[in-house]
Amino acid sequence: MSLTLLLLPLIAQVGPGGVLPQAPLQIPKPKSTAVAASSTSPELLQQCLDLAMTRPSDAIEVAQNWLTTAKTMKDRAGAKQCHAMAMVRIEGFAEAAPLFLSARQDTPANEADERARLAALAGNALLAADDPTGALTALDLARGDSLNGLDAKLR
Repeated sequence: MSLTLLLLPLIAQVGPGGVLPQAPLQIPKPKSTAVAASSTSPELLQQCLDLAMTRPSDAIEVAQNWLTTAKTMKDRAGAKQCHAMAMVRIEGFAEAAPLFLSARQDTPANEADERARLAALAGNALLAADDPTGALTALDLARGDSLNGLDAKLR
């Protein structure tokens, strides 16, 4: 095999001018395990959920700390939802379901779609935990919330 054939991939990267790019490649910074306490509830929830997907045990700790400092129902609901999602990631389905249902209880009644989503997540967790009766009960709550949300939108 000739040297030209071996260098062909490098030549293709360098391009016809024969020079490498001048700017160095940017190396992404690793995500911090800390979740910004000064963030608003939706931002904090998203940060915690992102952490739950990558490092569930860290997310559980963040969610527990968030819950101890939560001043509003929305914060309590967010902390519980994050904790539940982290439990799902480590296959703690039986522990996740009551957290989802508790987050649903802390979610205002006028947020029917969110309440339905949390109840459905609880139902899925209970189904994965091999509790079909509990799953049906949670999914029935989700259906009721969905109907309430639809009714409110039609008014």
